[in-house]
Amino acid sequence: MTSHTTLQHVLDACAQSTRYVHYIAAEGAERQVDYALLRARALKLLGHFQQRGVAAGAEMILLLDGLEPFVDAFWACMLGRIAAVPLASGGTDQHRVKFVNVIGKMREPWVITERKTFARIETIARDDGADAAFARIAQRIIFVDDIAADEREGKVDAASADDTAFI
Repeated sequence: MTSHTTLQHVLDACAQSTRYVHYIAAEGAERQVDYALLRARALKLLGHFQQRGVAAGAEMILLLDGLEPFVDAFWACMLGRIAAVPLASGGTDQHRVKFVNVIGKMREPWVITERKTFARIETIARDDGADAAFARIAQRIIFVDDIAADEREGKVDAASADDTAFI
């Protein structure tokens, strides 16, 4: 069995195989995406991140409802040496409190989300006076809804075994 030192190496190896990621949304609703396509989509998303100014070592909150956008964003982070911080995107007070608390603990967080998801959590948070937290990230939100299919591929930033990948 081959040993890999980083998640980048794992994805690169899988992209050379004929294996797939299986997305199961419900009974009878299954979709397969081969690893080469997954890697290509992640590279395009990374290109968008880099164009927006997200650099290696940054922290990215993944606030995504969809499974495929989440997986693509996670791998884009891995390829760019960006620490992925996944959060549940529900619309309850508990989700809002967690989101605001996480923003408060991070240096200069970025957020990738869908417009409808962000609107839901923002409405609840603003009602509770979390304007300062939202002001911190106002220019650092990336909406997957706005990302064009023809994005340029990003540049992989080689990871080391000691890098933080996931928080």
